[in-house]
Amino acid sequence: MIPIIGRILLALSLALGLAGGALAEEVIESFDSRVEVQPDGDYVVTETITVRAEGLIIKRGIFRDFPTFTRLESGLIRSIGFSVKAITRDGRDEPWHTERIAGGQRIYIGDADVYLDPGTYRYEIRYRTSGQLGHHDDFDEVYWNATGDRWSFPIRKATATIVLPPGAKPIREAFYTGVRGSREQDARVVSRENGQVVFETIRPLRTFEGLTVAVAFDKGIVPARGPVATAFEHYWSNAGFYLFMLAPLAVLAWYGWAWLRVGRDPPKGIVIPLFSPPQGISPAAASYVYFRGQSASLRGTSRALIAALMSLAVKGRIRLEEVNGKVQITRLRPSATDGAPDTAQDPLPPGELALFARLVGNRDTITLERANAKLVRPALAAFSAALKKEYERPYFRRNYLHIFVGVLIASLGVVALWRLFRPTEANMISVVLSAVVGFLVAQLIMVVIAALSRDRPGTSRLGGLLTA
Repeated sequence: MIPIIGRILLALSLALGLAGGALAEEVIESFDSRVEVQPDGDYVVTETITVRAEGLIIKRGIFRDFPTFTRLESGLIRSIGFSVKAITRDGRDEPWHTERIAGGQRIYIGDADVYLDPGTYRYEIRYRTSGQLGHHDDFDEVYWNATGDRWSFPIRKATATIVLPPGAKPIREAFYTGVRGSREQDARVVSRENGQVVFETIRPLRTFEGLTVAVAFDKGIVPARGPVATAFEHYWSNAGFYLFMLAPLAVLAWYGWAWLRVGRDPPKGIVIPLFSPPQGISPAAASYVYFRGQSASLRGTSRALIAALMSLAVKGRIRLEEVNGKVQITRLRPSATDGAPDTAQDPLPPGELALFARLVGNRDTITLERANAKLVRPALAAFSAALKKEYERPYFRRNYLHIFVGVLIASLGVVALWRLFRPTEANMISVVLSAVVGFLVAQLIMVVIAALSRDRPGTSRLGGLLTA
């Protein structure tokens, strides 16, 4: 007798436990979508969602995802208008806000500071959307994902009501259930009268499953957009893509204008050979101006540096010797009796003065080798800075502003693509590959043009854009 009673009590406790677990399940009890097609083709949608909240996932409220564009087969996009009109919970206005997500917007419904008690709540979301009506050759169509397919809760029952515009009658209907792309048809049409078609599911929808319905009606009830409006909508929707495509042309146009405006050298005029160095121009300065900087080198050493060291040696300030395969610099004192020229006390030009002071200074000798890198590098930096300060501004125009504007235009094109066009991963891979290939091709073209058009040491006609 006792074992039988124990079994009964165990069965009752298990049944109560299972019942309690079922009651504690968070679920969408019902989802009703009512779509009213307006005479201009917009939809006014009212969604009534009844949920069971247990404080597990539904703590402060719910959220609803809505797509704001569709991706066409070409990879371009078609924008979808979307604006929320009102949201209530159990008949009272409820706080809400939207955030941008991949592919659309998410409506967060609820107060961040208010937790819901376990129970059943009825939410009503009313919004207007445009760009949804399909215009085909023989008919117009309402194709509507009534519930969405991102819910992490099962939906016990879903209904969808399509209200056609005045004067429209349904030609045919279709419905689909399941995950995205499914062709299951676990639904039915329950009403078709007065320009309305009502659908309902015949089984509960599992998580991430939805109900999609379609209703076709005669053309001419809702006027289609003209070609101008259609083209404007297309280009506006894909503005980021077209701005990105136009960016290279804009950069090319800008740099072309900049080259015509500031990049070309002035006319050379008559060239008169001179048989003495220009006044106020040291050998290092002549090399710096002639080669447009210190990029020109001889066996890896700046020609301007070689000219400065040779000039210091000629002026009797240093002696250059090769010792054990390395260059050794020896300071020549004014009082030396080793045949130093009388020019040893002549003032030095800026570049030579900086090099002599930092490299030699009060040292008797210094060898140009890796062990003395900490001494040589600061001296070379001071030498370069002195040449740049003294001779760059009068003889060169570094058109950094014009270069920056071109880079800015290219960057804005990339930003427009990313922010406005919302490219897919495949799109971005194509864009990156195209950009890399285009950059390499452009570099190759510049190298070829520079090799063919070189007319001055250290530069080319193409280089005039960067240095004039």
